[in-house]
Amino acid sequence: MYIIPVVGILIVLALLFTRLPIWLKLIILTANSFFPDPIPVVDEVLMVASVIGDILRIAKAQEFIRRHRILSIVIGCALLGLIIFIIASLF
Repeated sequence: MYIIPVVGILIVLALLFTRLPIWLKLIILTANSFFPDPIPVVDEVLMVASVIGDILRIAKAQEFIRRHRILSIVIGCALLGLIIFIIASLF
């Protein structure tokens, strides 16, 4: 009877975890390793998979920046200009 809301909450929390910054994921993963689970190892495996995905994404971004230095500078300047424009329009 109460299993559906609990499963729904767990799915939402898992989706939120995938969007966290990598440093916060590592802190939560470390803390979660010390708490007993009703189903051992499953949540740790999912968390580690998410962290590995982030590390691979960072490596791909670094490779792109290494290969396309000028394009990366142009994109960075455009993003900086967009941030300055948004901040200026707020005031």
